[in-house]
Amino acid sequence: MNFRRFVSVKPHTMKFLFQILLLHSIPFILNAQVVESEKVDWNNLSIYSTQDFKFNSDKLNFACKDCKYAEIRTLSGVSGYFVLGNSKITVREKSIDENSSGAMIRLNPMDSTNFLKITGAKRIEDKGFSSLTLLVLNDVFKRCYHSAMDALIPNAGDYTIDIFSEKEGDFLIAVGDGKMQYFNVTNKGAK
Repeated sequence: MNFRRFVSVKPHTMKFLFQILLLHSIPFILNAQVVESEKVDWNNLSIYSTQDFKFNSDKLNFACKDCKYAEIRTLSGVSGYFVLGNSKITVREKSIDENSSGAMIRLNPMDSTNFLKITGAKRIEDKGFSSLTLLVLNDVFKRCYHSAMDALIPNAGDYTIDIFSEKEGDFLIAVGDGKMQYFNVTNKGAK
């Protein structure tokens, strides 16, 4: 066996190997959707009461006063909220402007300061609200950015909001790459 044949490396091969080593030593920061799911600790949801909970984007506005909400927390941070209370939803593109009783919001944790404004939040213990949240989210959470009951993280700027409204019923708005999609869960269709 010719050992020299296995150890000898041509100059262009050495250059290639050096480039690979150099490339692997530089850290990359990529803002992309997590393709692996992240666990949600469903048994220890953080529950809050607040004076004002607002979600504002160029596509829609959701505002709830004197409400309660639960955080959907993952390894990446808070990637969602379940909000319950007297609220108002406005979706300009769909000519929706009506009262609602609550919503589930899913977003990239880095976007919370872009879309959310929460005023006067106070952490509370409310086992009834926590139980109600688990009952509702057992169904609603599986409509967007999920892998069973684990969370997938939306790309920066993308989000979904599932609304429970007086006239439309239960409907879902999904925004990705600046485009909005609407699906009415109650009527099982698009508007």
